[in-house]
Formats: sequence, structure tokens, C-alpha cells
Amino acid sequence: MTRTRLRQGAGVLYERRAINMAVAFSKKEVYSGRAGCVLRLVWSIGGWSRNAASGLVLLVLVRPTLWAQDHPLPRPVTEALEANARALSPITVEWVETLGSELPVREWLQKVGEEPFCLDVFQPTDVTYCWQEGMIYECRREKKVILDNLTVVGVDGEVQARPGADPNDARYAVVDREAACDLTRIFVGDNREALARGELGSILSVDFIKRPKFFTSDSVIFDPAYFREAGFELPIRINAQGEDAESSILALLRRGSKLVKYDLVALDGHECALVELSDNETRRRFYLDPSRLYAVVRGERLAPTGALIQASTLSDFVLLRAADTNVWLPKHCSVAYHHWPTMGDAVSDEPIARATIAVQEMAKGPIAKTRFSLRYTAPGTEIADSTLDGAENVPDGVVRYAVPANPADLDAAVQAALERKRFVPSALRQRSHPVLLLNLAVVAVLFLAYLLRRGFSRGKGS
Repeated sequence: MTRTRLRQGAGVLYERRAINMAVAFSKKEVYSGRAGCVLRLVWSIGGWSRNAASGLVLLVLVRPTLWAQDHPLPRPVTEALEANARALSPITVEWVETLGSELPVREWLQKVGEEPFCLDVFQPTDVTYCWQEGMIYECRREKKVILDNLTVVGVDGEVQARPGADPNDARYAVVDREAACDLTRIFVGDNREALARGELGSILSVDFIKRPKFFTSDSVIFDPAYFREAGFELPIRINAQGEDAESSILALLRRGSKLVKYDLVALDGHECALVELSDNETRRRFYLDPSRLYAVVRGERLAPTGALIQASTLSDFVLLRAADTNVWLPKHCSVAYHHWPTMGDAVSDEPIARATIAVQEMAKGPIAKTRFSLRYTAPGTEIADSTLDGAENVPDGVVRYAVPANPADLDAAVQAALERKRFVPSALRQRSHPVLLLNLAVVAVLFLAYLLRRGFSRGKGS
């Protein structure tokens, strides 16, 4: 009996060495080629000899094959992560982002080293995000502080907090920061509610994705915070537009992160798959729920020292059904920050801030393509567009104009910008004719009076 157990133990030891770094022999991964043929033959053998022989085959034949693959995650996990990313499109999600701290805003700003007048940091942000076949629409409704009564401009030109300014006196403006991509063009707009004198009005920039003139190719345009915490990567930079959604785990592996650990662990009484990745700067841990198609239920970011930088907890999952596949997505996400970018390398033992992402609406279904472009028509809106015909003839390739009060003048305003001429609204042009005639009439009367007076003077002299 003892000898039999030792032989079985030796076989298991070979297996564990061969499947170290996440390949579980008990899952009977399907291998191809020479290794697959030999393994199928070995599995037909029973008892301890099958365990030992399988381990040797894995060490000699399979391990090089595994290391040559893109990543050594178990196939069921990889396939589930890929399917979840594919199942996102098309989807519309509305959520509210809120950042908070136990400290008052002034004390918190001082602790983390932020500017003392960033009083809107704790204001909630309403987000609408649409994703369909690589096209994106994002709107972030923010409540931005108006700094006119809270700040002063110093001698060096830097904005400084006004001495004695009370944060309770802050006034705010609502700004809809919109961005869209239709796979050809990129749109970025600020639809502003101007509440203070001198506050900028709405602005809109339109550029091509390829060879942009207004932006740079690596400009960050989108911020899909909800999907990022849920374990997905969606394109955020201009040069990435048109790419598919991807699992964060698979994206990190593709970019060179190493799989440090794969194991089944207990999390809040449920069995989860733990995936731990590492690169030169940080370590990432993902806890996946096999009962929810390996959806991410917790994420952690750690410093090289092992100190916890950020922890995300996802809950209230709902199953969204698609034609060919389903996906589990959370309706609530809580993020604890132990580090802030302005703190250097310092990491706090206790969270210095907490963020929540609360989903208000979530729906899968086709989205009108007009959703993925922006068109601002409010008078006074400043437009910068490099996609107009003839823009290549403008020195920097960007046509800049303001939306006129009369919609019928829009083409004339654009044409004036293309020709680099001053635009005159039609109302002024129509009024200019009577004024010109009146001026001519006045000049004629004055000239006639002058002639009569001159003639009268000559007659009197003679």
C-alpha cells in the first residue's frame, strides 16, 4: 500500500511540475500534434503509470508548446474571456461616477498634493457610453467649479487660491463632455452651460482617425471607467480606434505581462479563479467567477513591493443575453485607492479615497449610426474641423469658424473660413444696403449744399 501511494505521488509530482503556472492536468486540456497523440495513448493506461507517464510527456513534449502559445491560461478560461469581450457589442450603459473621502475636500486636496482649488473633484459625473462594432459614443456630464470668485492670477501667471475664499461660495457650470467615433472621424465636444462672464461657450473638434491634424495620434479621447473595472479594455486613443473590445487579462498578456499564478481560491464563500499577472512596474490580480462565465468580481493592483495600490469590488451582476453568447456584467463597482498620482511612490495603508460606479441603465441592442457623430448647431459654438472639403488648403489643415445665429448662414460662414475671409452675417448684409443709400443721400445733399453755397458766394462777389 505504501509503495503504491509513493508511486502515485511521484506521478502527481511530475504532473505538477509540468503544469506549473496555471495548466491543470485534471482539466484534460486538448493538445494537438505529437504531444496530443502520445497523451491520448498514455491516458488509455490506468493507475499510477498513467500519472507518471503523463507528467513526463508534459515535461518533454508539451511544456515547450505551452510556452510558445500566446499565454498559458487554461483553455476554458481563455475562451470565456474572449466570448465575454465579443458579447459586449452592441451595448449602451449609463452610470454615475462618484469620488469621496472621509476628509473634507480642502484637507483631502492638501493631503494628496492636488491643487487647492480643485473643489469639483468630489462632484458626481453622469456617464453615457455606447459601443457597437468598434464605434463609440461617450458623454460625461460634469459639474465644474467656476473659479472667478475663488482664485486669483499671480504675478507669474499661475492660478492661485484667493486668500480667505470660502469653498461654500463656489459656483458651478454643467459641462457635457462628449466624444464619438464613427470609424472614420473622431469628434470631441464641450457642450457648456455658461454661468459666468467670460466662460467659454460650446466647442467642437472634428478630425480624421488616420493622419489627424488637430489631435495627435496617441491622444486619449475616451474614458470607459466602468468597463475597465469590469475587466475589459476598449480603445481610448485615436490610433486604437476601430479595434475590438478585449479582456484586460488577455490584453496584458499580449503586451508582455507574465502569468505569476493561477489557482482556485475562496472569495466571500465562493470559489473563484485567481489570475495574477506581473510586469516591470505593477502586479495585477483578477478574481474570476466560473459560475458567471469567468466574470471579474474583484481586481487588485499592487506595487512591486507588494503594497496594495487599488482594490475594486464588483457586485449586483446581471446576465445580458445576446444572439450567440451571453455576458455577466456588474451594476455596482467600488474602488478603494491607497495611492494617488500626486503622492509619488507613497502608498497608504488605509484607503485615501473611494470611488463608486453605479449603473443606472444597461441595454443590449442595435444603436443608430447617427449616435456616433456629433453636430453642434447652437449659435456661437466654436468649430474646428479638418474633415471638410478644402481643409487641405488651409495652412494647418483645420477649418475654424463659429456657428452663425441664422442657420441659413452656415455655408457662408464655412466658406469664409476656407477662404480666410471675415464672415458677415446676412442680417448685416441686408441692412447694409439701406444704410449705404442713406449715407450716399446725405453725402449728395451736403455736396449740393456746398455747391449752392459756393455759387451764391461767387454771385455776391460779382
